[in-house]
Amino acid sequence: MSPESKLALEKWKERMIKKLGQEGFEMHQKALLEDGTSLHSCIAQSLLGKEYEIPSRIEPVFKSVQCVLEDVHHVKAIETHVAHTKLHYKGVVDCIASYRNENYVIDWKKSDRQKMNLKQTYDAPIQLAAYIGAINASNLYPFVIKRGLLVIAYTCGTPATVYEVSDNTLQLYWTAWLRRLQKYHVETTNSDDNENIRQ
Repeated sequence: MSPESKLALEKWKERMIKKLGQEGFEMHQKALLEDGTSLHSCIAQSLLGKEYEIPSRIEPVFKSVQCVLEDVHHVKAIETHVAHTKLHYKGVVDCIASYRNENYVIDWKKSDRQKMNLKQTYDAPIQLAAYIGAINASNLYPFVIKRGLLVIAYTCGTPATVYEVSDNTLQLYWTAWLRRLQKYHVETTNSDDNENIRQ
């Protein structure tokens, strides 16, 4: 996570604890995670053509994403583990599918606030670039992904914001991811070395 993202998260946490108290904040966070899981599950069932029931708590946010789901077809993977064996990282991809007749990695995000630009989504585009890199480095997929789709679904029910990450923008975020990954490997190697010295 970038320092900017960490700071934003800490400020949000402080605000919420002030408003709800520690116990109230923990309950709120648990509910947020459950809502996120429910949303992903409903999206998955919808895309796979299976029956599903939308919990009332997530009805507005699911309604928000409907306009995007109509353009998603030929689902190749949902909630799938991916790993980059050479660069040693892994994650869980929300969706690999065709969106308006092109292959995309799609990442679903939930938000209370309107995201007016890609920068306001913090680390989400970097995460998307990392997933695309892992998929393209894998021999499990017989295709190359050149585009990512970041879908911000709103809890108020307004239509989701869709950001495409491709071409130069994708390259920019991939480079940012490689820098972050290198920093992580250097720091963990150094802390391992320091641990060995102390022993």
